[in-house]
Amino acid sequence: MRLEDISLPEPKSEEVLIKIHACRVNADTLVPKNQYIFTPSLPFIPGFEVPGTIEKLGTEVTGFSIGQRVVAFISNGGYAEYATAQQN
Repeated sequence: MRLEDISLPEPKSEEVLIKIHACRVNADTLVPKNQYIFTPSLPFIPGFEVPGTIEKLGTEVTGFSIGQRVVAFISNGGYAEYATAQQN
């Protein structure tokens, strides 16, 4: 694993951009060791469960607002500062 600067993710129409406050350390620790049930394509940012604050809304997002605190289950990216998540 290594630390890198990457572009800020842009939420798709039904996604929100979350400023991550923390990340649960769980099964994602097995992914870099190839011991999890799937092997992701690289580059891969571990982290599946994150609490944070919504920074940006996709064009089709309803029921959420900028600044709202949320918890999300995401497919990857929780060890980053920002990640996108589906609105549902």
